Amino acid sequence: MSKSSLPGDPKSAVPPSLLQADHLKRLGLAAAEELRKTVRSNLTDLFAAFVQRLPADFTEMAFAASDLQAQHAFGELAMLVAEKGAGWLESYVQRVDAAITGGEVARREVPGQPQNSEASAASANAELRAESLHRRTVGELDARVDRLRLMLYIPIYTRALAPASLVRTLQETATEIGWPAGQRQVLFQRFDEAVVPQLGSMYDSLIASIKVISTAATRATQEGPAPVTAPAVAPPPPPPVSVPSVTPPVMRREPAPPPQVDQSTVSMLQNFAGKAVDGTYNDGSLAADLLSLTGPHVLPGVADDQRWVPLQRMSLAGRFINEAIADALVPEELRAQHESVRFPVVKSALADSTLFTAATHPINSLVNDLMLKSASARLTGNAEARRAVERLQQVLVQFDLSPEFVREAMLTQAPIDEAQIQRFFEWKKEEAEARRQAIINEVRRLVMRQVEMATFGRNVPEPAMKFLTSAWGPLLMKRLANHGADHEQWKEGLRLMEELIDEVDQPFPDQDTEPWDRLMKTLAEGLASVGMAAERVAASIAGLQAARPAH
Repeated sequence: MSKSSLPGDPKSAVPPSLLQADHLKRLGLAAAEELRKTVRSNLTDLFAAFVQRLPADFTEMAFAASDLQAQHAFGELAMLVAEKGAGWLESYVQRVDAAITGGEVARREVPGQPQNSEASAASANAELRAESLHRRTVGELDARVDRLRLMLYIPIYTRALAPASLVRTLQETATEIGWPAGQRQVLFQRFDEAVVPQLGSMYDSLIASIKVISTAATRATQEGPAPVTAPAVAPPPPPPVSVPSVTPPVMRREPAPPPQVDQSTVSMLQNFAGKAVDGTYNDGSLAADLLSLTGPHVLPGVADDQRWVPLQRMSLAGRFINEAIADALVPEELRAQHESVRFPVVKSALADSTLFTAATHPINSLVNDLMLKSASARLTGNAEARRAVERLQQVLVQFDLSPEFVREAMLTQAPIDEAQIQRFFEWKKEEAEARRQAIINEVRRLVMRQVEMATFGRNVPEPAMKFLTSAWGPLLMKRLANHGADHEQWKEGLRLMEELIDEVDQPFPDQDTEPWDRLMKTLAEGLASVGMAAERVAASIAGLQAARPAH
């Protein structure tokens, strides 16, 4: 009897077939877990990008909407996603993960959410488009899993990963966070545009994993379980060789000075730190900790070499907000209100380096939109435009991170290199220039509209029209851009334009020239007040004189 089959040896009592089956079972369970990890990773990335972008998308749609009801609806959606997006992401991924392992919950209607025929049609259309787009890849995935099951028990149900199932899961989880039934269509449309085309990458990753698993399963069925062998005993190490040590000269280098945090950010932190509450870690507690980093105080759990990165992030975030708010196009009265976004931006900067490395980061987009809409609101003087600015500001404030998460995450971050910092602020300059150009275009459009409305149906001679478009129009543009539609200088400019049109549109002009002369003097003073050269002022008024009807 050989040593390997001695009585009492546990291996002698287990048939090789059972060892093989046990080995394949373990391999199948490990394979299932690997596929679940692939799904969770890919789906988290896809859905997170989708959720993070929605507030900015809906805010933009609110501004573009033509009626107040639609503006309000899109604004509410933006705030809903900003507030509940993190929980929505977690719920969506967990539900899909449960479904692929056979733990799918029963689908049922949620009370208070009646079926909407348009939403149902939109859902069906989204499912159909998704299935059509990925039919071939999903078919290959199913076929490979079926072939793999011939060798392994693998508890994975790929029907839960079908595009139609993912769309239905979207609808269910959206209902859970309170998504209005009447707004389902826009949800499916955004999902169809942002997520469905990217599902192919998840399916490709799953197919690649299955190929590796299939190779391992084939080898296991052919070779059987790997024999257990005793580890080889390593030979004793040779005795150390004594080498005379030479201590290199120490090159002393002064450490980089800690980044300086701007006074506006420090003041904001001081304001929040005064609201700290004992027994709970809130925004005030985080602000107090961040203040400690800016001074000589010791912060428990934070080594000296860990202070530099949070200080850099706070410094960059402060500069980012300061430059955005200081934009000359942003109305002075709105700048103080925009300070409310400073802490959410600082917290995001502390925990997320992509704020400075991704030009399309949601917070970057929202801040840019906020500054653009703030400047635009002054041009119209419209109360609804100002309310839209306030809604966008609220979305930014709610785009917040928990203080506990920020406190832990900021100590694991790496510094942002100088080249990337330079690129980031170059992006900001480009955005500011684009905002400036957009405002100029809007100012030009509004002024031309005022001129067209004032001259419509009136008999305005060609010299007067030339004056309005080449001289007085630029004056109106400057006054509107600098002061806004509510300012008296803008209103006076419009009044003088109306007075000029009344003077030139007279079939029987008054014999008294004093009103005309007084108007010419006032117009000349107005042109000079906006910096027009004296020669151009004189030439413009001289050309206008030809527009006065003859007596």
